[in-house]
Amino acid sequence: MSERPRRVALRTETIKGKLAEIGPSHSDHAGWLARLQNAFGTTSQEFACDELTGIATALASPGQKTADEGALNAALAVVDGIEPRNEVEAMLASQMAVTHALALDFLARTKRAETWKAFDCAGTLATKLQRTFIAQVEALAEYRRGKGTRLTG
Repeated sequence: MSERPRRVALRTETIKGKLAEIGPSHSDHAGWLARLQNAFGTTSQEFACDELTGIATALASPGQKTADEGALNAALAVVDGIEPRNEVEAMLASQMAVTHALALDFLARTKRAETWKAFDCAGTLATKLQRTFIAQVEALAEYRRGKGTRLTG
């Protein structure tokens, strides 16, 4: 088996408990931005940064404005691994990464539930997210086959 390429990753810096910066874990900022753009299948730095911000916001824990570094790098690895060819595929890849992470979170909440109502609510949401993920995978496959020029109906 050939060696897999390293996925683009980031580092976060927190000052006084608040996120101050998201960037590379090394000094080559321009090279990191180029790899980030490639991970999102775009030549637009603005699009890549906006998608990353969207993922960070969507995966944030309650009371936080952004997700932690590990969650961000995991989601970024998913997007990079899907290898989106354009911005539409990148948006879908971002949604897939977030949907999967949330599905796992709600599965864990189901296991920890102390009441039937909490169990039912978390389990229902986990199931919906898992179904959504399957639909997203199918939408990406259809789009790539050329049948998905429209992503709806």
